[in-house]
Amino acid sequence: MNFFDPANIAVFITANAGYVALILFLLLFFEALMGIGYFLPAATVLLSAGALVGSGVAAPVPAFAGAIAGAILGGEANYRLGRHLSDRLPDTWPFSRYPVLLTRSRAFILRHGGKSILLGRFSKPLRPTVPAVAGMLAMPLPRFRAFNAAAGVLWTLMWLGGGALMTLTSGFDAEQAVKISGGLLLVSLIVAVGAISMDRWRRNQL
Repeated sequence: MNFFDPANIAVFITANAGYVALILFLLLFFEALMGIGYFLPAATVLLSAGALVGSGVAAPVPAFAGAIAGAILGGEANYRLGRHLSDRLPDTWPFSRYPVLLTRSRAFILRHGGKSILLGRFSKPLRPTVPAVAGMLAMPLPRFRAFNAAAGVLWTLMWLGGGALMTLTSGFDAEQAVKISGGLLLVSLIVAVGAISMDRWRRNQL
């Protein structure tokens, strides 16, 4: 069985609903780390977990608390990792194998400042890299924490809350939530690109 399959994770959460807070915390914590995050389908799983919350299988408060805590603390751990590695970060995977990730993340942060942490959270390619690069660039910790907390809360509410809302309003179950998550992932990417484009347009008007 492929445990990284979102459908299998949804089944695992269903069978262990009493541990939903721990499961979602660990999933989102590690999904926020550079390198590891690319292999974990956190957004899809959150949508499925939301469907389980909406259907009464999983308790809402532990689910939301665990997911939000994992997203925020995972982002900070990634930031601290980048700050600790500093000049050695370019020689660390995935940047050592794909240096363009470092180049793009650095340019993204220099262009958008603290907002890059918020915008990067909604982009799968940038989510595991931007916090680490922000640490390498020594972004002030209070600024990082403010944007990281806002990003973790908003992103989690969008996916986990979205899954719960779909179940409550349309009778979707966890399996159906997995099937439509691909479309919602595309929507979130379009929103992120639109926000970045709008910010760039405003800058050009100044």
